[in-house]
Amino acid sequence: MPEFSDPSAYNRWRELLAQRREPGAEQEVLGPFEHGAYAESRVREHPLYGVVEQLGAVPGYTLAKALRLQSGRSPASVDEMAEGYRGIGRGVAANIGDLLDSLSLGHQPRAAKPSTGPAPLSQRMAEQGMLSSWLRRMRED
Repeated sequence: MPEFSDPSAYNRWRELLAQRREPGAEQEVLGPFEHGAYAESRVREHPLYGVVEQLGAVPGYTLAKALRLQSGRSPASVDEMAEGYRGIGRGVAANIGDLLDSLSLGHQPRAAKPSTGPAPLSQRMAEQGMLSSWLRRMRED
């Protein structure tokens, strides 16, 4: 396993992967957020190369899934691409923040916060999760 400069970004991605294995997990809901967390972790790990890599990988992977050249656990979607680009943005913003912190006199770069559990879900993911739970219950009735 490679070393990550920001273990918290990598941990968020790993926690989303673990949530997939939980009973009732909806891959259509979790998938886009996994893409975003993965893109963020790659950019945090490789500040320059990761950005270039992910700018091509995000649409390329989605296109490959749409053309059925690549299998995936979730269908190709605009949401997964959008989350991938948001992940790139989060990674770039965090890297810029670290750079500015390192340039400040007398300040140390922010230490990555260790993950103490599942990452908090965004409002959109929570709403989608509630919607998917409701749809699942409707199908069962």
